[in-house]
Amino acid sequence: MADAVEQRNARLKLAQMVQFAELPTCRRRYILEYFGESWTADNCGGCDVCLAESDDCDATEVVQKILSAIIRTGQRFGALHIAQVLTGSQEKRILELGHHQLSVYGIVQDFGRAELRELMGHLQAKGLLARNEGEFPTLAVTDKGRRFLQERQKLTLPRPKPGAEAVPMPLAGPAAAAMEYDTALFGELRSLRRQLAEAQDVPAFVIFGDVSLRQMASVFPQSLDSFAQIPGVGAAKLEQYGPRFVAAIRQYAAARGIADHTAARPLAAALSRGGREGEARQQPLAARRGSTYATTRALLEQKLSIAEIARRRNLAEQTIIGHLERLTMQGETLDLAHALPAAERFAQINAAFDACGDEFLNPAWERLGRQFTYDELRLARIWRRQEGWGE
Repeated sequence: MADAVEQRNARLKLAQMVQFAELPTCRRRYILEYFGESWTADNCGGCDVCLAESDDCDATEVVQKILSAIIRTGQRFGALHIAQVLTGSQEKRILELGHHQLSVYGIVQDFGRAELRELMGHLQAKGLLARNEGEFPTLAVTDKGRRFLQERQKLTLPRPKPGAEAVPMPLAGPAAAAMEYDTALFGELRSLRRQLAEAQDVPAFVIFGDVSLRQMASVFPQSLDSFAQIPGVGAAKLEQYGPRFVAAIRQYAAARGIADHTAARPLAAALSRGGREGEARQQPLAARRGSTYATTRALLEQKLSIAEIARRRNLAEQTIIGHLERLTMQGETLDLAHALPAAERFAQINAAFDACGDEFLNPAWERLGRQFTYDELRLARIWRRQEGWGE
């Protein structure tokens, strides 16, 4: 019993530390209130939050949607789940719970998940939301929040920082700053991907990952030859999906007078150079001649399983997965769909990571009843981080 109490207290302290780190309002007031003192001013003029320049926006409509989503899902979920519902996520758990049938499903298109979670932090600070602490913290709408909805009040909040789905983030290192993409086209390509996935009854990631879609929305490939240069587009996917995606990109670009930029900004070169020429130390690991990572990546691109790659290289499977982790950390874009656990198992792992976080594997492993291998969890985590999931 004592151990259980200690664990609960430790989780509470960790949650408070996370809340302090993510705080959208005055940190000084939070600390003073924590120690039982009061601070009435909204701006202390000393902490990083209060000193930062504020760009306010009319958040009335999106706040109404957030509060409605929390109420309609039963006030039993955390910020990530609510953000997934609002942005139309196809997560298995959302489908199993029937949340894709709610009127609030997919009604937010102009904010990403990270931005919505930031807004929810502001709503907690404003007293419109309450966070119920526990092993899995949930959000509930307060009486003040319900009055806000009933009385159709107006609300201005600081404009959230662009989130993972609203700003470019496909690469790491020196090349990252150069990669920008058209968010509207990105949204259209995601819709097309969803249609194809539903028609084939497969998870969306089997078609293309978000990283590949972002890069399509960056260089506007308008021929199959150009499309083939996109990382993650192999021969099979080029033949199966290329015509549909190229047609969608061509139609979007023609209406706006946008040219094909793959020749001007060749992705393969950008990825292999890491944004710098002539410096081997700046090249991604897979680009270095003779690199063991390059060998692993080449075998992965042949759609070989992790076990087969390990057998051919006479290495442990854990070592091969370690190579993949290092490659993605260096900004490499890998087509991992064939190497992931089966769709149902992947969905369960992803749901566990959503609930527990993916910084450490053991909490998710325990939540899954120890029925999954660490290798499965590592592969799923590589994919999540490459695709920006869990932001």
